[in-house]
Amino acid sequence: MPHAARLVVVAAVVATAAGLRISTPAPRPLEAARSSAKTTRKDFCISTAVAIAAATSSSSAARAAGGLVPATQLVDELAQLRADTRAGRMNAKKVTKATAKTLEPLRNAMEKNPFNNSDKAKLQPLLMKGHMLELEEALASPDGFKEYVSKTTQDTYPGGKVERELEEAVETAEAYCSEVNCDTLLVYRQ
Repeated sequence: MPHAARLVVVAAVVATAAGLRISTPAPRPLEAARSSAKTTRKDFCISTAVAIAAATSSSSAARAAGGLVPATQLVDELAQLRADTRAGRMNAKKVTKATAKTLEPLRNAMEKNPFNNSDKAKLQPLLMKGHMLELEEALASPDGFKEYVSKTTQDTYPGGKVERELEEAVETAEAYCSEVNCDTLLVYRQ
């Protein structure tokens, strides 16, 4: 395990231990107070465990940006990447580098999240993997950034098929976040 990944694991363990020492809120009926405190601590610990799992299993390309970030931040960065592609500010090299820092760690965390309780939440990481493959194909194509009109929706994409696949990835991530609280899903990227 690389040194940086070990540091993240140690930091996550320390954060988990600190989270377990959080005092309970002002006195309420005993049952309600225990239930509320356990849920908060449990969510915190599981989110930390997901971040550790993502840190130890993500590819070296995904380790380019650094740190633990909420999944919502990666979804926002992915939406910005799409907007930049639409505006013509991106090329294949820039998109590849940006997706390694956003899309790959996001999909990895989505796939490994223990809170994937619904069928829809379990399906989204698989859909994301498909969009990533189509994006890869569009990036390799000489016409990947050439203006594209969707045959099904008739929408025009000035950023080409690359923009269209980024849009699909953003929509999939947003659908996932509507099923799972992405604010508490921490994603590791180095």
